Amino acid sequence: MFITRAMRVFIILYEEKNLKSAADKLCLTVPPITRMLKLTEEWLGEQLFILERNRLIPTEAADNVYQQLYPHYSALTQFHHPSAERDFRISSPQAGHSFMADLLAKCQPSLPEKTTIRYAGNMHTDDDIFISLQPAVLLPNFEIFRADQMLELHYISSGEEGWKDKPVLFEHNLDQLPSFRHVLDEMYQCGHNGQTRRIDNAVWLKEAYEHGEGLLFRRPEKATDGSRVLPFILHLSLSVYINTLKRDLRHETFLTCIKKSLNYFQ
Repeated sequence: MFITRAMRVFIILYEEKNLKSAADKLCLTVPPITRMLKLTEEWLGEQLFILERNRLIPTEAADNVYQQLYPHYSALTQFHHPSAERDFRISSPQAGHSFMADLLAKCQPSLPEKTTIRYAGNMHTDDDIFISLQPAVLLPNFEIFRADQMLELHYISSGEEGWKDKPVLFEHNLDQLPSFRHVLDEMYQCGHNGQTRRIDNAVWLKEAYEHGEGLLFRRPEKATDGSRVLPFILHLSLSVYINTLKRDLRHETFLTCIKKSLNYFQ
């Protein structure tokens, strides 16, 4: 009733930065979205996006419009869907990673009963919490704190085979982090063969590790399963974003647990 279609289309386009994914989210096809965008640009007298195939690059005018429009859009969304306030949404590009599952499992008692954990490459206005290994574009009314997740290198011994001959098991995105490449260099200097093995399924990763197929960086408390601990530490810098418009006691309880579980430094 209060949120116009043009307003919603602009917000979704700005957040998705991709015509196809925005169309899917809006349950529309690309042509009507591009027509609506063109009409909005003509009405404003400003170009809002630079289009490269399906990819959208916001202009400075789009940034300014979004900064002014977002608080009103978010407030109206909450007005339309008051039940959404009862749902607690945590999003992350690493939602399926084992280290994220371990972290959230540790804080599970502090999570509201109605909690949704979803994969998302970018932050969205309906997120309560957004957690990422990589810094993300900060949306209005979100604030950030950073923390360090310390992981030890564990392995399960299988006969005479030593750790230097075992590959390092890892999940996608970790190999793009300077801290991961740095610790691999340290291991190589200590005689490791330098081999890695990417497994993008948390269940298969766990099984491969338990069968002694490789080395794995894990939270220190998981070494109680009889694993051996090697003197190599991986530090993951986590960025945790909090939606200040939705912030309440649920957020504070969860954040307190996160800060206790990690080395909070900002």
